[in-house]
Amino acid sequence: GLGVNTNPLYHSSALLDARGALLGLQPVTLDRIKVQEQSPLPDILAGCMLVSPAASGRLSEILAARRPVTFAELAAACVAEGLPLAGARSTKQCITMDYPWEILGASFLGIRLTFDRPEPIRQFAPTAKVHPDAILKNTVIVGEGAIVESGAVLDDVILDAGCHIREHSYLMRTILGPGCRIGPTGYTHHTVLGPRCSVGFPGECPVAVGFGRNGFGHHCHAGMGVYGERAVLNAGAIVTANRGNPVKTKIQGRLMDTGWFNIGAFLGDGVRLNAQATVMPGRIIGARSVIGPGVIVYHDVPPDTLLVLKQELQETKIEPR
Repeated sequence: GLGVNTNPLYHSSALLDARGALLGLQPVTLDRIKVQEQSPLPDILAGCMLVSPAASGRLSEILAARRPVTFAELAAACVAEGLPLAGARSTKQCITMDYPWEILGASFLGIRLTFDRPEPIRQFAPTAKVHPDAILKNTVIVGEGAIVESGAVLDDVILDAGCHIREHSYLMRTILGPGCRIGPTGYTHHTVLGPRCSVGFPGECPVAVGFGRNGFGHHCHAGMGVYGERAVLNAGAIVTANRGNPVKTKIQGRLMDTGWFNIGAFLGDGVRLNAQATVMPGRIIGARSVIGPGVIVYHDVPPDTLLVLKQELQETKIEPR
C-alpha cells in the first residue's frame, strides 16, 4: 500500500494569499477529525470524505489519535489498508476518493480548477530569481528563493519556496512543493509533487502525484502514477501507462476496472525501482519494496519485498583470429 504520509503537499506562507485567491481554503470535518486542508486540491476535496467505519491499521491509528490530519494522509492510509473513502456530498464541487486511481482524478480536477481562469496570475516572491530568457505562459507563481534558469518554459505553474528549475525544462500545469528540483530538459505536465522531489535529466514526470521526497532519475519515465513518500525511480526506470484498453487493478483481492485507458502504477512509501526496471499499468507496489535492475513487473508486489532477476550467464572462449 501507499503508507501514511505525514508531510503532505503543502505551499509556504509566501504563496498563501495567491493560493487562497485561487482555491479558497476551508477547514472541513471528516468523521471525528478536524481537518485544515492544505493540499493544492482543497476545493474539490473539502467536505467530500467520510472515513469508513471498517478502518484498521494506520487508518485506525489516525482516527484514534484525534489529531489534525490532511487529505494526503487519509488517502495514503486508506490505500495502504485497501479501504475506500466514501463520498459525503457538500455544497462545493467534490469528488469521492474510493480507489487509488481517483487520486489522479482529483489531481486532474484540482489542476483544472486552479488554472482555468479568465485572467492569469503572475506573482514572484522578492527573493525569487527568474532568468529573463525563461518563457512564461498563463499563470506563473514563484515562491521565495526559487530559481528558474534560461530557456525553461513554465505554462500554468506554481513553484513553492526553494524550487530550482534548470535550463530548457518544460513544465505545464504543474504544482511543485518546497525544495523541488527539475533537471535540464526535464518534463512535467498535469503533475503535483510534494516537498523535495527531483526530476533528473532528461526525466519525464507526466500526470503524476508525488507525496514528497520522490526521486525520478535521469532518463526515467514516471507516467500517470501515484508515488508515496520517498518512492524513487532510478536511471532509466519506467512506469508505463498505455495498454490500449481500460486498465484493471486488484483491490482487496477483487479485479476492478479503473475506467482509465492510460494509467500508470501506484508506488508505496519508500519503494525503489532500480535501473531500467519497468512497471506495467495498474500495478500496486507495496511500501518499502525494491524492484531490481531490468525487472518487468506484471503483477502487484506486496510490501517489504525484494524482486530481482535470476540471471544465467554463459561464458564462451573467443578463438583468436
